[in-house]
Amino acid sequence: RRSHSLRHGRRHTRKGERGTINIVNGTPIHERSRNIDNRRSLGHWEGDLVSGTKNSHIATLVDRKSRYTIILRLRGKDSVSVNQ
Repeated sequence: RRSHSLRHGRRHTRKGERGTINIVNGTPIHERSRNIDNRRSLGHWEGDLVSGTKNSHIATLVDRKSRYTIILRLRGKDSVSVNQ
């Protein structure tokens, strides 16, 4: 531990105490079809939301077969911004 105080407060969490994520109308990974897992056809996309500093956010979409990647800059991380 450092003896001097930090410039910005640090949030301390124990391992496994992160917030829960509620995905509405989503399919769990273990329930998706074998065709998607085998990467035999184009058009199956995986998406992620990445939050950066100063309220900056990007969305990444990756096609599972071709690994074609689309990266989009977002105005916010709320559902309205992501759906645009």
